[in-house]
Amino acid sequence: MPMQFVYELGCSGPDGLDIDPIWFEAQKKAKRACKHCGEIDKSRIPELDSVWVCREQGSLPFHFGLLDIGGIYVSDELLSLIGRERVRRSCYLVSIRDFKGQRYPFTNLIAKRERGCARGPAATTNAVRCRACGRLLYRSDGPMYLLKRYWPKGMIFRVMDMDAYVDADFYQRQIRPRKLRRLPTKKIRLASQPEDGYPADFGALKEAVQKHGRIA
Repeated sequence: MPMQFVYELGCSGPDGLDIDPIWFEAQKKAKRACKHCGEIDKSRIPELDSVWVCREQGSLPFHFGLLDIGGIYVSDELLSLIGRERVRRSCYLVSIRDFKGQRYPFTNLIAKRERGCARGPAATTNAVRCRACGRLLYRSDGPMYLLKRYWPKGMIFRVMDMDAYVDADFYQRQIRPRKLRRLPTKKIRLASQPEDGYPADFGALKEAVQKHGRIA
């Protein structure tokens, strides 16, 4: 019987990567990043040679974390375990450099297409859209779950907005045995139907928020 859950990768501490503010302002000026929510325009990502962060290479942060421009970052070691070419099929891979221009041993992953997001219960869900770029900002206090339609048969890894998920069996076989000390994970159940009062289809969800949701 197939697993009824997946693993969400998570960062549970302050030791992460922060975007270099000078680099970030340059992206906004070039209209590559939204001036309101800060997300990089996916159509402009191929123009980026790298993402710059405002710390030197010292103690390594977690193997996984979030970046303000959208998407996530993963360590070279974790990316190798998941499979660079597997990830490349669905994500843009952008190098990360410190403020001195030295490559950091991490890669920024941004989904090429929006295919879904983790969902929550109706009582704690707040879905809004960015007033500038229209980006869906879905927030809930949980407990969170993924719809099965967002996780088709054979799926191993998927980035959704600023979250990343790994197939439970793949995680147990390929990642967990490596005992990566700085890679928090948690189980996310797979559900057949949404419990937040919004449509199951992701496109329909965005349309519903566009028509009836709040603007942030």
